Order: sequence, then structure tokens, then C-alpha cells
Amino acid sequence: MLNELNNNIPTLCLYEYPHMDGTPLGQIEPDAETLKNPYLLAHWRECQCLLGVAQEAGGVQIVGGVYPHSFSVDQRCIHVLVSCGDAAHLSLNRDEVAQVLLNVSRPYFLEHYEEPWVDFLDVVVLFQYESKYWLDLLVQDIPRRFLPQGTAWRTFFHLSQMILGCIERNASQEAKALRRAFEDALPHLLPGVRIAEKKPGHAANKGYADCFLERHGKLMPTQLLTDPVSHHGVESLRTAITGYKAETGYFFAPGIAEGVVLDANMIFVHFAPDLAEYMVRLDPRIYDQFI
Repeated sequence: MLNELNNNIPTLCLYEYPHMDGTPLGQIEPDAETLKNPYLLAHWRECQCLLGVAQEAGGVQIVGGVYPHSFSVDQRCIHVLVSCGDAAHLSLNRDEVAQVLLNVSRPYFLEHYEEPWVDFLDVVVLFQYESKYWLDLLVQDIPRRFLPQGTAWRTFFHLSQMILGCIERNASQEAKALRRAFEDALPHLLPGVRIAEKKPGHAANKGYADCFLERHGKLMPTQLLTDPVSHHGVESLRTAITGYKAETGYFFAPGIAEGVVLDANMIFVHFAPDLAEYMVRLDPRIYDQFI
């Protein structure tokens, strides 16, 4: 979307709000104030495109700039719309947010938020129902990158600390529900295999295992996942297989991420239980509004 000028300062494409694709309304170069301000110029270089609304009397009113914000945990990114004006306002791409939600159902989220861009604070509030720890970091990283230093930073930092407590509780409940679902399903998935009494492995030199399966006295490191198997998962299970001198290792997961290849001694078992039922068994108050 960027056309580089001779001085290496990009010209940004201007699109009709709310979409950031299609036929541009035009192209905009940085003004004199932006060129003189290193902070503004740095943001201009990071900006992917601008969004605006055509006026009946002619011309276009710029709504704001769209920036890609990458996740450190995987290859995805989420787009942030930073509004123009004295008080910067942040919104996140609705469809991309839906892809990172787990406990808040995606259909619920998409139906409840009809606009393509969702207020950042609304998304932050929903994170209290999630169990992915990196979402807490997102609440700190986005304001630090896009908002002026000051009160807003402190506010979102305090919110992130509150959300972290919720995430820890949710992660614990989810782990219990996943283990219960696994115990119920194992006799049907792998007849003759049982869960060993050996505790999960967490040693740095022995990789990671959520539990060990046992067959004919042989231990098999096993990972229980709610996300598709990743490259990191393969590496950690490989270390566990070697560290515990096992012949094979197991993944129980809803799928395998694109581009990930399992070793010959790794066995994948499709496992995608509906954890809502098991979580309600643990505590009927959990996620009532999202089940």
C-alpha cells in the first residue's frame, strides 16, 4: 500500500472508511509539520494506510491511520485504527480480534459488534473471560505504542493487572476442564492406554509434557492443547521425548498449524472437546453469558 518516494518517505493510500482495501480515494504525502517532527514521522512510516469519509460538499475527512501490530507469540498481527484529533482513540479490527478469542465465542462477538472496528476498551473488557496470558501484554503494548505518555498509559497498565488475575483464574479452570475431558475421552481414543501417575515434566533439559501416557510399562510424554500444534510445541515435545528416553510422544490438539511438521516418533490425535460443559461442571457461574 505504500509507494516509496525518492527521499524514502512513503505516500499513504487513503481508503473509504471503514475498509482498508479496494480503490483508494487518493494518496497523501506527509505535511511540513510531520516532516519536522521525528516522532510523527516515525509513526507515518509505520502507518499502513489512512481511512477517510467523503464529504458531500467535496473533499475527504480523514478518520485516522491503520497500523499493523504484531504478536510476539506467533506470526499473526492485529490492525489498530488510531483516530485523528487531539485525543487519540484506538479501535481494533473486528474480524482479527475474533480470531484470537477463545472463551468469548466468536459468533457472539461478531454478532454483538457489527462495525468492522471495535473500541479498544470494549475489547479489553472482554479479555477478562480469556485464558491466553499474552492478551494481558497486548493491553499494555498497544497504548504504549499509540497513545501519548501519560494518564492513559497508567490506566491501561492497571487494567492489565486486573485482567491478569482473571486470565490466571480462567487458565486454571480451563486446564482442569481439559484434563477432565481428556480423561473421559482417552479410553475411546486409545484403548489400552492409561494416564501414568508420573507428574508432568517441566525441566528445562527435559522439555514439557502436560502428562505421561503409559502402555506396557513405557512412558510417552503428552501435550494437551486447545490451539493447533505449533513449531514451539514440536520442539518442546521433541526435547521431552529425548529427555525422558521415550520412544514416542503424543499431541492431543484440534489441529496442526500451517507449515508445522511432526517428527516420525510424534503421534497426533485430533482432540477438540467442548470445554464449556466441563467448565460449568466445575463452577456453574463460569461464562454463563457466553455458553
